[in-house]
Amino acid sequence: MSKPNVYKLHGLNIQSEIPLPASPTNEHPDIIVSAQKLPKSLPGLIDNRKNLQFDGKKILINQPLFGSLLIEKNTAIKHEFYPNLSQAHCITAILGSGIGTLLHLNGHTPLHGLAVSGQQGAVILLADSGTGKSTLATALLLAGQTVFTDDIIALRYDAKGQLNVQPAHKRFKLELAQLSNMHVNIDNLCTTAPGVNKLGWDIPTQLFAQQAQPLKKCLFISTTRVAGQQASIASISQFESFTRLRQHIYRPRLMNVLKQQETFFQLNTTLQNQCCSYTINLPKLTSFESIKEYGVALSEQLGL
Repeated sequence: MSKPNVYKLHGLNIQSEIPLPASPTNEHPDIIVSAQKLPKSLPGLIDNRKNLQFDGKKILINQPLFGSLLIEKNTAIKHEFYPNLSQAHCITAILGSGIGTLLHLNGHTPLHGLAVSGQQGAVILLADSGTGKSTLATALLLAGQTVFTDDIIALRYDAKGQLNVQPAHKRFKLELAQLSNMHVNIDNLCTTAPGVNKLGWDIPTQLFAQQAQPLKKCLFISTTRVAGQQASIASISQFESFTRLRQHIYRPRLMNVLKQQETFFQLNTTLQNQCCSYTINLPKLTSFESIKEYGVALSEQLGL
């Protein structure tokens, strides 16, 4: 293992022996990531569901693809990965199940989507799998936009009670065709998980957001595409946005396990008061001569 380094992810200082694709920091670590021999079960269980146990302070996850993770509130992510698991797959488990669960445990309900830096503040685009989120991320990168994440969005309150989007990590999950469009050399890239086709690519540092930004706009990506080159963007009521946001929580069952409905309600209320929400129907990629042209057009239409 490498010498432990400290990285800034989602507003946390995370120390890890496994090198993480994130911005280094000299600050004192909040969270220690380390390899440990983990128990098969936790005593004093409050909740015991498939592959997940919770005892009130810690969550034990048994991941069929990776091994086991023990997440301790405010202090640690301990892991016991399969011996033959590659470093790239270990990183995926830490960045996803590890840190995603930690955010829930620490009371920061994470969302699933794409976050981009805009002129007036951060823009988040929330989407289900298969709605073109990765393609849109690729297009915006080609257009030179600065991004926070293409997966886990961490919204954290600042001293004034305003929600800020925090920079995540630089490793994006993209398909071969998307990487080819960006002329990325894939020789040294690895899949993000065993049996998964997407590759993990660390985006250029200059395209990665380095500072948190206040949330200014929230868009829900529709599965329906529109003809032409103009996206269809329509504002929605606070009530509709309030309802739809629940559908885009990262690992939503954790909110039920931790009984954080009130925490989510408060976050959602702040979000509705802080920014406007919209639905967006993206144009078909075939309407453009290149994916870069698609990204440039969407950047303008999103007000980035």
